[in-house]
Amino acid sequence: MADTPLGPLITEAKNGSLSVRMDPEEFAKIEYECQAFKATIKQIQGKIAGVAQLQTWGFGDHAGSQLTSATTMADRFRKKSKGRKTATTSTPSCKNTGTRSRTSAYST
Repeated sequence: MADTPLGPLITEAKNGSLSVRMDPEEFAKIEYECQAFKATIKQIQGKIAGVAQLQTWGFGDHAGSQLTSATTMADRFRKKSKGRKTATTSTPSCKNTGTRSRTSAYST
């Protein structure tokens, strides 16, 4: 792990000797930026939900179209925009698999 920028810190954490100091004002800035980022994500999700409500997307997915796969594609895009998996795609999981042990000591 030492070959990464955080390698020495990870080693210290594993050894139980990690010491972290943070300026409370800087921490508050990080918290503020995280909240702003979450708000931006929610705005984008709202826009995508609106896109999912469109009746036609303009690529041959309208009634009477000669492109038989266009309706299927539009349906898949709608499902994906609503956060649903389609038969041809899957969303990777971000949950902790428990393969790493996390032991560290924190002090101020």
